[in-house]
Amino acid sequence: MPARNWLAPQWHHSRVVLWGSGEYTEAGAAIDMELLELYGISSVAAIPTAAGLEADARRWLSAATVHYERLGVSVVEVPAFTAADTDNPELARLVDNVDCIFFSGGRPDYLLGALSGSELWRHVEAAVERGTVLCASSAGAMVLGSHLLRNPLAAFSGEDGAAWVPALGALDAVVLPHFDRVLTRGSAYGLMDAAPPQIRRSWIGIDEDTAVLFDGSKGGAVSVLGSGSATIVVEGRSAVHRAGSLTGSGNWADEAI
Repeated sequence: MPARNWLAPQWHHSRVVLWGSGEYTEAGAAIDMELLELYGISSVAAIPTAAGLEADARRWLSAATVHYERLGVSVVEVPAFTAADTDNPELARLVDNVDCIFFSGGRPDYLLGALSGSELWRHVEAAVERGTVLCASSAGAMVLGSHLLRNPLAAFSGEDGAAWVPALGALDAVVLPHFDRVLTRGSAYGLMDAAPPQIRRSWIGIDEDTAVLFDGSKGGAVSVLGSGSATIVVEGRSAVHRAGSLTGSGNWADEAI
């Protein structure tokens, strides 16, 4: 069976890396090193928009700079914290000439609102089409899916019903980060089983300190990186894959665990 390309049609030749968590940390450095070797990354644009409501949101820029400089990678800090910032052409142009763009974690609903239709997102899309690697962790990973669960903590704890909205759609699946901790597997399966058909048909759970690489430039090849695992559910079939268990195929649910 041909490999399934999980990336949306306009992203079919792109390289997208979704992290369950671990950006800018020692645990995530091993993932970074694999990506640096694979793609020759020497510069990263760090975008902390998802943390825009935090009082110390700038710490994400400092963390990115310290982390990547230790790995010998230069960092372009993109101080886009609000919707107005993401529509600033000067800030948007900062992603034009880097090897990798990284959206760090925070609030997924806030990030989606700030990023949708923005000048920054248009520049990100154009850069990715030219071959720039796109990384996104936690909230950043969630907004790249087909749909976004706006209230994950309340929904998975049972405090509130699931609030689903269309997301940016880089990936033809819902993305659930922190899958081994905050979003426990039992509650995730129950919540997703109750979701509308177009949402529950394809979803991916990514453990903390773990990333999933979708390489459209290699025909949709998929790889799991890091210390945890990735869970895939397609049309009711599920499989769990650890690092190194997927190389060269997107047919996750058809492969042996």
